[in-house]
Amino acid sequence: MLPSAHAKPSTSGHLAYPDRAWAAICKRAGLLHVTIHILRHTFATRLISAGASLPQVGAALGHAPGSSATMIYAHVEVGALLDVLDRAEAAATVATERPQAAIAAPVKMIEALDC
Repeated sequence: MLPSAHAKPSTSGHLAYPDRAWAAICKRAGLLHVTIHILRHTFATRLISAGASLPQVGAALGHAPGSSATMIYAHVEVGALLDVLDRAEAAATVATERPQAAIAAPVKMIEALDC
């Protein structure tokens, strides 16, 4: 992250203290109160919104498998929840109007919930 010839890298190859470089980037871009942590949180939230599972988000963030740290991103966006509920309702309607589709409806509902 933010490599620089003037900063001493950590053992991972990333800057150990990127705050100064990040502050310069934000100043140049005209961003106020945007921290690297906020950027990381936004990235994880966007992954969830795009349909990524919590294990996928954890892997993208470098969390250990099964880490409870990833659970912070388990919050539900209202729009995404309404979309899933609409799809579940549509699948249930199809199941009641067309009994032959009743077997496929639960599978579609589970896929829509991304369990």
